[in-house]
Formats: sequence, C-alpha cells, structure tokens
Amino acid sequence: MNRKERDWDMNDDKDRKKRLALYLGEKHLEYINQVVHRPASQAEFALWLGVNPQTYTRLINEHSLPKLANIIPIADRLGPEVYDICGIPRLVPSDRDFQIVLDNWHILSGKEKRALLDNLSRILEAKQEKLPNGIPATE
Repeated sequence: MNRKERDWDMNDDKDRKKRLALYLGEKHLEYINQVVHRPASQAEFALWLGVNPQTYTRLINEHSLPKLANIIPIADRLGPEVYDICGIPRLVPSDRDFQIVLDNWHILSGKEKRALLDNLSRILEAKQEKLPNGIPATE
C-alpha cells in the first residue's frame, strides 16, 4: 500500500469513527426519550447495548471502531446500519447457518458466544486480508 492509499484509509477510518460517534449519540438520546423516559448515563446506555462502558467511551470519543464481538450486540439493539457506518460486512441473516446461530443464540453460554464471535472475527479478518486496498469483504 502506497502512502496515498494509506492516507485515504486513515481519512476513511477517521470519517467512520466520527459518523459512528454521532450515530451513537443520536441513539443514546432515543434511548432516553423512547425507552427509559428519564436521564441515562453513557455507562447505562453502553450496558443496554451489550458493550463494556470503557469500549463505548472509546467509540463515542472517536478513538476506535468496534470489533466484531462488540458490533453484533450493538447491531442487535440499534439495527444493521451500524455495520455500514463502521465499514464492516453485514452478517447475512438469510444464510442458513447464520440463521441457526441466531435462533439458538439465547441458549449459548457467555463462553460459547465469545468463542463463536472470536471465530467469526478471524474469518472476516482473513477475508479482508485477501482483498486489495483494504476493501471490506462482502458476500
């Protein structure tokens, strides 16, 4: 990757972080106004999303983008557009195997969920490594 491509990737990543922070801020306000009907801290909202409050702080302060293990619970609560904002390929619910996982997610232990998410993350990372110029892998 040459310097120009690297600079473009960094700017694109910066834009995604900014868009995600704005999106999460809007969704936090919706949570307050439509779900709990009272003031709610960022930590409370993070826990409702299913992510660690420190992770949420990094996201809203534009320091990082979520890893797959964090984006799945966020997308479960807020919708699949969070994948698009972050530039992460959507997991396709129409895929038979993925649908089986979704249907049985509630019976998996925390350890089993983490192992599955780690495996999915490795698969997506491997697919992205094979594509030129860091273009996200999609199917």
